[in-house]
Amino acid sequence: MMNLYPYYVFMQNKGVVPLENSLFKPLTPSKEMVDPNTLLHYTNVLDALIDAAYFSMKNLNVTNVPILVTESGWPSKGDSKEPYATIDNADTYNSNLIKHVLDRSGTPFHPEMTSSVYIYELFNEDLRSPPVSEANWGLFYGNSTPVYLLHVSGNNTPPQWRFEDVESLTRAT
Repeated sequence: MMNLYPYYVFMQNKGVVPLENSLFKPLTPSKEMVDPNTLLHYTNVLDALIDAAYFSMKNLNVTNVPILVTESGWPSKGDSKEPYATIDNADTYNSNLIKHVLDRSGTPFHPEMTSSVYIYELFNEDLRSPPVSEANWGLFYGNSTPVYLLHVSGNNTPPQWRFEDVESLTRAT
């Protein structure tokens, strides 16, 4: 079980990790990350983080153990030092994360092994300490109104998303 946050990877490596790669946006081959040790190509940061764990486990002779991502998400609001914590980026990340998980394509190192992923988090936490982004990871405000609507479409997704759909998605994956 791991908590994986491409947002933090991006914020700590601006200029090295493209925003598009962090948000699961389509990339040209020249923007894909290439692992210099394995030459595997990564179209998103989450798969690279999962494979880093798989390679670490392999070095300890642990194989065929699926990874469960217990938290992943993107903040919808930040302070002046957190310009990428926006509703648009949070919507893009979480919507594309769901599409990616439902695609069940695995990672470049383990395409046959899919990971279950839980979105962090359901509700914003207004009482969290600064920075501002720490209180704004939720899909919903405290009064149960959505911060944004997830935009998910494709062969394996329902045509409209409701709270119940998000809840059942977390149980089904």
